[in-house]
Amino acid sequence: MSEVAERGGRLPWSIRLAARRFRAERADYYLWLASLLEASRGRTTLLRVFERDAERFANSPRGQLAGWWAQRFSRAGTLSHAWEGTLPRHETTIVRVAQDGGGDALLQALRDTARLARLEDQVAREALGTLLAGLVGAAVALAMILLFPLHASDRLTHLYGFIPADQWGPRGRALLAHAAAVREWGPWVMGLLVLAGLAVAWSVD
Repeated sequence: MSEVAERGGRLPWSIRLAARRFRAERADYYLWLASLLEASRGRTTLLRVFERDAERFANSPRGQLAGWWAQRFSRAGTLSHAWEGTLPRHETTIVRVAQDGGGDALLQALRDTARLARLEDQVAREALGTLLAGLVGAAVALAMILLFPLHASDRLTHLYGFIPADQWGPRGRALLAHAAAVREWGPWVMGLLVLAGLAVAWSVD
């Protein structure tokens, strides 16, 4: 891992990607870590936990992060510093405050943070569902707006194709022009809508 990147305040891309993929697992991880530390009664250090996880889950986001956390913990000696930048800031802040209160305070903080993380994830999923429902509704409405003139213009052209287009009435010519615009720009508009939906899902996730 690049120490230059760390000093510059930027995490390596592989660590940022691992942190994003690990985000959904963090609540269970907090609880697991609290239970492990409580059961070990001081016999297991955080550094050793990270080192074992790095070996055991070497090809997973958890293993990648554990290796990174082990490096940072070995230099700073605090859990909050090890997690900084890879887990939500407000959650690492809770841990940082609890560290000064001793082992019991840290265990309770990990459990409280797990509950907070689960609540946030639930809210995020509900918000994403609401946003996606709105986008689906907009997509359906837009599809109707785009498809109707195409169908109507094709039908009218089939029935009255023997009449030159420049001799159609104002509404007929407007319909043909609208259909032509839909054929040209419709795929781009739908593509942008799909990208917007993906961007919303990515940002909320």
